[in-house]
Amino acid sequence: MIDALLSFFISVEMSDNDRRALLILVIILLVLLFIIGLIGMGIRWIIMRQADKADGLMYEVTVAHVINNPRDYRKMASKKNFRLFFQKSLIPLGVIALGVLIWVIYSAIVDGWNRNIFEEFLDLFFLWHYEDPDNYVQIFGITFLAKWPAPFEDHPAFHVEHLVSYIVVPIIVGGSLAYLYQAQGYMVRALVCVKRSNEVFRKSLKGYNANTLDPNSVPYDPSLHSANDSNKL
Repeated sequence: MIDALLSFFISVEMSDNDRRALLILVIILLVLLFIIGLIGMGIRWIIMRQADKADGLMYEVTVAHVINNPRDYRKMASKKNFRLFFQKSLIPLGVIALGVLIWVIYSAIVDGWNRNIFEEFLDLFFLWHYEDPDNYVQIFGITFLAKWPAPFEDHPAFHVEHLVSYIVVPIIVGGSLAYLYQAQGYMVRALVCVKRSNEVFRKSLKGYNANTLDPNSVPYDPSLHSANDSNKL
């Protein structure tokens, strides 16, 4: 099958630009697959870390039998989870508030309410020119980028009048990312706590055999007997 595919691509007549565009497309796909794999590994690591935190929140009260049913478990876990989220979110929210405060004070002083601080922040990055149609080529009727990277439209430049934007944007973006990290942690822990509430108190008869099990080996569980049953005895 591989030989047939290779023969097909070799037999297809393609110009140099087409081959270059196809090579760029393959490289982009490989890079995207690599990035998606890294993102998946990162998400898995975050979920495992937050699951450990969720277990840590409820470990002591569960082991000490302070709670004895799934409903109480979920109720207490929700309170503890929100309290942790609130504590962890104070710093990111404070950072965001600081950045907004700096921008408000600066805009009030220079009357720059119409300025786009995020556009000004892009002065520090390379900008590529992708509007030129010569940078594209069509393969099988589909338009692909033929030149990568495209010629630079602009180079990094420092403008003193944009100094506040260079300071405020990283503060706001950094605080927002930190807050989003805490928010996703809160949601992951909430899901883990719901799952644990069903697992911790689950009763299973898997492997149970009434004909062979020694009754003396089964520990007495007073929660299975009501007060009325005790009075009857």
